[in-house]
Amino acid sequence: NGEPLINAFGRRRQIFASNYHEMQKDGCHFLASGDAAGIMINATIKVYEELNLLPTLLVHDEDLFELPRGEAGERAAKDIKEIMELPVKEMDNLSFPVEVSRGKNYLEMEEVKL
Repeated sequence: NGEPLINAFGRRRQIFASNYHEMQKDGCHFLASGDAAGIMINATIKVYEELNLLPTLLVHDEDLFELPRGEAGERAAKDIKEIMELPVKEMDNLSFPVEVSRGKNYLEMEEVKL
């Protein structure tokens, strides 16, 4: 229970726990989930800034965008994928693969290769 943990995006958290094992576990969870959230938030903001598109739904590590059918939707999906796969400077320029799915509704989504 000394110094706070700071994740790759500068978010700080002081870990309090009843024992050393719990403190280590909480710290690991904070770093992993905090970095994942930072990656998604920053990528979503970049999509909005560059394409003026906001997701309809955000679920942990997924953004759901409603796009038009046809060529315009295909182009938008490719642009979103390219933006979301940009290197993350806060993580030594690591990049993460993005999967794209589409369907009439969330239940009927199928992965597509772009």
